[in-house]
Amino acid sequence: MSKRTKKTGEGRYRKTLWINDIILDVLDGLFSKSEEGMPGVVWKDAVGSPVNIHTKPISTKEGVLTVEVENPVWRQQLEFLKEELKDKLNKKLPDNRKIKKIKFIGAKVFRSEKEE
Repeated sequence: MSKRTKKTGEGRYRKTLWINDIILDVLDGLFSKSEEGMPGVVWKDAVGSPVNIHTKPISTKEGVLTVEVENPVWRQQLEFLKEELKDKLNKKLPDNRKIKKIKFIGAKVFRSEKEE
């Protein structure tokens, strides 16, 4: 987490946190606390930057990881890479949280952000 120290008027120092770091910490905490959420935490490291930018892991239930994908072109490409991505994820996951299947869905989040 990026932290800066700032001197306050009373001669004390206060840590300043960036809001995006706080949000990521909270979301990572929620994912890691849930029984099924761990694949969402390791997604970014497992799949790498280009894929991570255009996707967002949503949920994991009974070994099925659901991932939102930015557009149909990326979704089609990821369908071809599904087994490779699953293998990369499973290498980083403990045995009791292995992924059996990845399900790609169209993302409403990406569409609404770009329309604004």
